[in-house]
Amino acid sequence: MNKKIVLILILLLSIIVRFYGITNENIWLDEAISIRFADRSLSDTIYANSNENTPPLFDLLLNLWMRLFGHSAISVRLLSLIIGTISVFMIYKLGKLLYSENIGLISAFILSISSFNIYYSQEARSYSLLTLMSILSIYYYLKMEKEPKKYVIFYLILSVLMLYTHVFGVFVIIVENIDFLIKFLKNRDFKKLIKWIIIQISILILFMPWILVIVSRMENFKTVTGKWIERPTFFGPSQQALLYTFNDFAGNFSLFIIYLFIFVYSIKNFKNEKNYILYIWLFFPILFCFIFSRYLTPIYVTRYFISSSIALYILLSFSLGKIKYTVIKYGFIFLIFFFSIIAIINQSNIYNKDRWGEVVDYVKNTMTEEESIILTAPYMVSPFLYFYDYGCLIADEGSYVCAPTIDVYPLNFDYQLESVNNLEKSIWLITSQSKLADINESIPNYFKENRVLLDYKKYPLDIEVFHFSSLN
Repeated sequence: MNKKIVLILILLLSIIVRFYGITNENIWLDEAISIRFADRSLSDTIYANSNENTPPLFDLLLNLWMRLFGHSAISVRLLSLIIGTISVFMIYKLGKLLYSENIGLISAFILSISSFNIYYSQEARSYSLLTLMSILSIYYYLKMEKEPKKYVIFYLILSVLMLYTHVFGVFVIIVENIDFLIKFLKNRDFKKLIKWIIIQISILILFMPWILVIVSRMENFKTVTGKWIERPTFFGPSQQALLYTFNDFAGNFSLFIIYLFIFVYSIKNFKNEKNYILYIWLFFPILFCFIFSRYLTPIYVTRYFISSSIALYILLSFSLGKIKYTVIKYGFIFLIFFFSIIAIINQSNIYNKDRWGEVVDYVKNTMTEEESIILTAPYMVSPFLYFYDYGCLIADEGSYVCAPTIDVYPLNFDYQLESVNNLEKSIWLITSQSKLADINESIPNYFKENRVLLDYKKYPLDIEVFHFSSLN
């Protein structure tokens, strides 16, 4: 079959599996925050991101996208789906550049059905864009080695855009610098070294505005990450477990074992020099952050290493390409396809995000006009208002200021426990991610001591809804 047709079929497959189940999950906390940041002027989007220490590129793209297609779940997630599909094409280009067109096609096929990457191609957050920009940065870094004058501007611009997508893009820059240093120690080309240093300084200067933002808010970053990111472990089903990261890249334990078997089967080919940058890309960011998080500030979260999964898929494709026996090679490819489809189906049938839409529907359908809603932490305002009152979410005065005007009161902001308890109306108390908010059962118990519990409902994952009587 013509290889261009094969590539087109892979891209179509990529679109189909990314569209499958795209609206199964409700808009959740992080997505609602991105939507809140994006549904305003471009300058306000940048300002909102600076307050949260998150680079603004994805939210700026989402800003422009929402002006055309609106803020529904499927609309905002389609942006990530398209970006994820472009990544499938670019991994093909990268695999072809490193090895051959066949390796590029196998790489594209594996990425197209990667449940891990599909998950983030169905989420209105920056991770699919980080993947694409990382591939582009590595691709033009390698192209620049052969034709520096032709490709240096592409490498420079795309690397800066990668950094403005997610701060973990810095690890791709470090990977490229390590690879360059290894090659420099072999050829000792000082002219090339000077040019490389100038390029890296240029990247640093262009990213300096956001570095200053990060530095100015470092204490807030340490406080927040220390609450929700735990210190990583070696084992366990957690975003903070080392082996879980590689299992997640694969999609499930069966695929993880298949990957290992393929690598062991092809181990004699691992010394290929073209593999070195992929080894660095795969292992350095993960191991560095694991060690850093064990002994300093916890920053280890599997999804932050999404770009490293690209290195794994290309290395896997290289290993498959080196298998001499066609039956064995295509047998492995079939197994990868089979278990990947199972992983995709299972993933679409499991609740991985809080069910804020269901919570709001329940409250709206049950409450009366003479009742107030209390959220146990300010961060709950964004996902709650997305479903409850979108206009309040994107209000010019800010959602935290607008919320009390519609009888929604976030605790730990302007309205503390005693003041909201003095409200004479009946109260709906909603809790979520209690560990992050530094709360426990003491808040519901506080209201139980002063009011009658009329109703209670618990939702999958971590949302609880309490309905309390009025003070009278």
